Amino acid sequence: MDDKYITASQAARLFGFSRFYGSKLSKLAQKKGRPFPKKIGRSWMAPISEWEKIFNDPDIQPRKERKSVPKSKASGVSSRTDLITATTAAQILGCSPSWMMILAKRGKERGFEWPKKVGRFWLATKEDWEKIYSSTELKSWSKSR
Repeated sequence: MDDKYITASQAARLFGFSRFYGSKLSKLAQKKGRPFPKKIGRSWMAPISEWEKIFNDPDIQPRKERKSVPKSKASGVSSRTDLITATTAAQILGCSPSWMMILAKRGKERGFEWPKKVGRFWLATKEDWEKIYSSTELKSWSKSR
């Protein structure tokens, strides 16, 4: 039996897992009452032979496979590389980012195809931002609709 002790992160790397998964399995092994790994300072330590038992434990549920979205079903926005944010467009066109975001919101309310909101960002091409910025329809706005 090999009595060289290694840490959970070293063992995880050796078996092809992340160090976080190694720590998680160490805590689970301790809760089950196993003698190894032992907590020494801030590290979980055990011999390599014990790490083999820990990482190959049949009681541990394997991680579910992540669902992957096919490229054809992905949004058209994510595949475009020529898109820039409202803040970047504001810097290029010489206005404030908040004004560009207001124009983007107004454009969406008026039914413009671009810009599109992705998360908290407004995205469009430089040409679309120039159209939005020069649009008198969006700049002259009344609150009564």
